[in-house]
Amino acid sequence: MNAYMAAWAQSEWMTYIRYQKIMAVFGSLEDAWRAIPQYSPEMLFETGESIKRIKKFFVEISPDDEEAFLKKHNISLLFLDDDAYPFLLKQISSPPVFLYFQGDMSRYEKMLAVVGTRKITSYGKRFIDRIIPELFPFFTIVSGLAFGVDSYTQNVCVQKHQRTVAVLGSGLLRIYPSSHISLAKKIIEAGGAIISEFPPKKEAQTYHFPRRNRIISGLSSGVIIVEAALKSGSLITAKYAIEQNREVFSVPGNIFSSESAGTNLLIQKGEAKAIINAEDILNEFSLSLKNNKKEVQKEIIFPSSESKKVYGALSVEGSSVDALSEVTGLSSGCIQSALTILEMQYLVKNIGAGIWIKNM
Repeated sequence: MNAYMAAWAQSEWMTYIRYQKIMAVFGSLEDAWRAIPQYSPEMLFETGESIKRIKKFFVEISPDDEEAFLKKHNISLLFLDDDAYPFLLKQISSPPVFLYFQGDMSRYEKMLAVVGTRKITSYGKRFIDRIIPELFPFFTIVSGLAFGVDSYTQNVCVQKHQRTVAVLGSGLLRIYPSSHISLAKKIIEAGGAIISEFPPKKEAQTYHFPRRNRIISGLSSGVIIVEAALKSGSLITAKYAIEQNREVFSVPGNIFSSESAGTNLLIQKGEAKAIINAEDILNEFSLSLKNNKKEVQKEIIFPSSESKKVYGALSVEGSSVDALSEVTGLSSGCIQSALTILEMQYLVKNIGAGIWIKNM
């Protein structure tokens, strides 16, 4: 991140199409920032109100101030052309040019979205409690931190020390709903991330959520709709997923329940695959639960005897460096080095507070 990137990210009018125009004319965002005020927004083929808005933007925004603000609040920024920008998201028709995030977005991983009604029923909760944990060895779960299915799913992830990514319809400093601020913190502490294309102090607006939904599906290899009424926003996510050529899964429900009307309709129209267990999902990705933990562990190639010893000493609940040193007899430095290598192999992860667990 640099000051010019931080400044440009404040421009909500920076759509993917405008970004393409800017890069075609100026070659870089830094050169564009210096040139546009000196010349004119007309160079970007803008007219009328757009020109007024763009000129006002350059008067009000200071690159250095914006960069300092993000650093103060521990907010990072991903740019569309960054190597770390999520690969699948980059492939959609209108990817966000900038993504603000807190937490860890540094790794390549296969993601699966879980979304649904804000009025989750006991049926939806049972599905999440029983089926979603079986997917943890294969996917990072993505959702929207909303009431209902979203927050229930991400709470399950956090409780089981699993990484999850929350996509917001507001800025990172204006988490909506505000009652989920503590959940957002727990997601980060568990090694996950909260992300948004909106500037940090931007309040949630109704029109933000469809835009948020395209990111949820865009990040993911597939989308699971747990429960949804006929006018549920999660059906918008399903629509985006279909347009983005993602797998869409739907949990069939009681035909007399309004909260299953949308999921049943997706199945009836052939727009989603009906799922009743984890294997129904995994089969679509040529994966299987039959690869049990013992079989997976046999395939692990450890780079050193120390890393193998550290991996074997990790407890189910998680272990600190000091605890591992006591069990293995290795020095703290040696253990830290081994954990770093194991993390690069996606075999372990830090769940916060210096606690490490196996990435099963």
